[in-house]
This record gives sequence, structure tokens and C-alpha cells, in this order.
Amino acid sequence: MKSIKKSLVSIAVGALTTAATFGVSAEELNRSNISEKFQSLTPFEVVAVENSPADSLYQVVTTQGVFYMTKDGEHIVSGALHEAAPGLPNLTQDRIAQLGADKINDLKDSFVTFEAENQKHEIVVFYDTTCPYCHRMHKELDELLESGVTVHYAGWPREGLVDRRNPGTDAMPNPSASYSELMGIFCDENPREMLDANADGARVKPGACPNKIDEHYALGEFLGVRGTPAVFSVDGQQVSPGYSPASAILQRLQGDQ
Repeated sequence: MKSIKKSLVSIAVGALTTAATFGVSAEELNRSNISEKFQSLTPFEVVAVENSPADSLYQVVTTQGVFYMTKDGEHIVSGALHEAAPGLPNLTQDRIAQLGADKINDLKDSFVTFEAENQKHEIVVFYDTTCPYCHRMHKELDELLESGVTVHYAGWPREGLVDRRNPGTDAMPNPSASYSELMGIFCDENPREMLDANADGARVKPGACPNKIDEHYALGEFLGVRGTPAVFSVDGQQVSPGYSPASAILQRLQGDQ
């Protein structure tokens, strides 16, 4: 009997030592289960399961935004979580902005950038070649640059990335016409000149090259872009959901200081 008890104690100690060694906790296992269940119920890819500002909820970060799930995994909440304080701060939007800022920083070198000499602000503009309001906004670029606003253009094909009428295969999808035209800008030796010409009414010859326009598009979807030219600050905060005159953009940027 003593031998059996001794063996059981050895097994228990070994199990605890293994758990401690690998750092596995009940909470981590539960988060893994939450992630699996969420992905089984929605079409969204889970990036992370975090503690949320509300103790009873997990914060589920996906490629399409932030959701919440009760810790027992029985309920999903889609929508904004507000702090019960004056002004009702939008905690969901704050988290999206934080994550968006990281993504913007990672992608900065892939944008078409017009840099202000005396930079005071930076904005990201989601641009499509066939968007007349994108062209209109670009005509006001000089006013933004002279006011110290550096403008980063991200490609955001309004038709999506894949040709809906002739999508091709998963291994070799056919790009949409607007994606092909955006590649004509981003793949050009002088992308700023090509964007200038497009804003002046020139059609862009479709291009093809390794690029990060698909990541620009994913960034826009994560931030909640619904049309072009959506404007965001580099810290992930929305400046304008669509076209706004340069004077209005400047006023909003200065108001955030």
C-alpha cells in the first residue's frame, strides 16, 4: 500500500512540475477553447483572446475587428463597449485604434507617401483609382503639405481584391480591375507621379508586382473603412470616414492635439 501511495505522489508531483515548466494555466486553456469556439461560429480569424475592461468578458481580437465573449463561452457580444463615465468613452474603438496604429507602423514603408517639410501630423488616406472624391481630395494635397501634414496613401480597391465575375482559383485568384490599377500605381518606378496623374484624370495601366495592397485592404477592413477616401491618423483614430476638405481635416487634427 505504501508503495502505491508513494507512486501516486510521485505522479502528482511530476504533473505539477510539468505544468509549471510549460507555463500552462487553466485560463490559457480556457482562452484557447474560447478562440476555437468563436472561430467555429463565425467566419472571422481570431488573432488574440485578451482580458477585456469588463471582468465577465473576454476581448476577442479578429481580423475584422474586436468582439466579446462571456468567459463561459455561451454568449458573443458584437458592438462597442463603453466606459460608464462622462462622455461614454468607447473602449472598443480605443483598442482597435491601438492595434491599427501598430499595423500602420508596420506598413508605412509600403504606402505612397507625400512628406511635409515641416511635419506636424501624419494621416493615412485609403485610395482607389476610380474614386472621384479621392481625386478631389488629392487636388488639395498642397494645402495639407504646407500645413505640416504628411499624407500616406494606402491602396483600397473598392471592388475588393478578387474579380467577382472571374475569380480564378484559390491558388491563382484573378485580381479585380481596381486592384490591378492600384498595382499600376504602387508598382511604378515613380508611384507619386503616377498617383498625381491618376488624380488629374489619367487612366492607370494595370500592373503586377509583389506588393502589400492586400495588407492595406485588410488594415482598412480592420479599422472599419466602408468607402474611399477614408482618412485616419497614424495612431489609428478616424479623422474622416470619407471626403472632407483639407481645411476640415486640419481642424480635426489640430483639435486632437
